[in-house]
Amino acid sequence: MGCVRELSTGEAFRSVYSIYFHHFFVLFGTYIIPLIPAIAFSAAIQGARHPAWGYLDFVVGSVMGRFAFGGVTLLIGDLCARNLPSLSRCLRKAFGRDAYRLAGVSVLQLLLIVIPALSIGCLAALTVVADAAVRGRAWSANLEVWFWGAVLTSTLLGGTLIMLRYGMAVTVVVLEGRSVFEAMRRSKFLTRGFLWHMLRPGLALAVVQSALLVSGVLILAFAMGDSAAKPPWWLGPATTLFLYALFLPFCILFVVLYFDLRARKEAYDARALSEDLKR
Repeated sequence: MGCVRELSTGEAFRSVYSIYFHHFFVLFGTYIIPLIPAIAFSAAIQGARHPAWGYLDFVVGSVMGRFAFGGVTLLIGDLCARNLPSLSRCLRKAFGRDAYRLAGVSVLQLLLIVIPALSIGCLAALTVVADAAVRGRAWSANLEVWFWGAVLTSTLLGGTLIMLRYGMAVTVVVLEGRSVFEAMRRSKFLTRGFLWHMLRPGLALAVVQSALLVSGVLILAFAMGDSAAKPPWWLGPATTLFLYALFLPFCILFVVLYFDLRARKEAYDARALSEDLKR
């Protein structure tokens, strides 16, 4: 599997789906097992209406997602180095000696996303209060809507930028064994000057995965028909697994782009990858 080299946008895109479809079951197993606590938490707060619960769900999913991403990184490295993939080895790596580093990377990434988002939310809320004071109107009805709207919008946009810059820190931890802050700096170094190069295949991937999502929703709605008003018990878990399966290619893309950027900047090759996998 020749993905440890410089890749064009089309080659990166094709490499993602080649890995995804040829090794789906072991990849999905490696990805979904660390996410079980996040899935359980999401199910537990399913009836909650307050936006804060949804935001907390995002935080828990993000933290556990880093462990899942770590396991997937090692698995893809083994596949690209033509080693026999091992689910147990990948999980031991994610929850072993690198676990605290993966958790630290997750916390730093979340802080970089959440703190600006909450600050913008507070600014939006203060703007509503100030406008209401000037106009002499009540502001309590709109305050929460503006606050959480600004927070969620900022999280989406800011999160995309932060992940483009620091998203490779997990891969750096797993393959290079670096500390939390070193991994963040290393990710920033690797991605410097290549954000648009990373964004192009990411956008193409987003279009395809969004089309699959819409298709899945339409097929499900057509298949259920009149029973949609009372969905079966299995619909929730099945939907969750489907969504995670749709997100998995983005994790693969980050690893593929990591190999691409190291090949561009450091002449990285399959032999160097094999050495990294021995850490």
